[in-house]
Amino acid sequence: MITKFQFTDVVNGRNFIVTWPGMRMFSAGPVKVLENETLLGEFQTTEEIMAGKEFRASDGKTIRVVYEKVFWFISAINVYLEGQKIKGSQMYVEED
Repeated sequence: MITKFQFTDVVNGRNFIVTWPGMRMFSAGPVKVLENETLLGEFQTTEEIMAGKEFRASDGKTIRVVYEKVFWFISAINVYLEGQKIKGSQMYVEED
């Protein structure tokens, strides 16, 4: 199975995708960050994604991906484009 979350930049007509193999992050490989289908980078550990990381989009703008607490005991993946949060949703989970 592959888990994918899609974050849409509606102004520039592109999608940022955060994906990983399996149902749980890091259970079967790294967490990848893509712009449409182009790999921007990866996270190798839970600590790394919780700290967050910046990547360069194709137009040179900065995106930041972080797994952060959104409520008392709930955490979520968030993507920020030039400091502005982009709305996202689970795209789908597919079979290999």
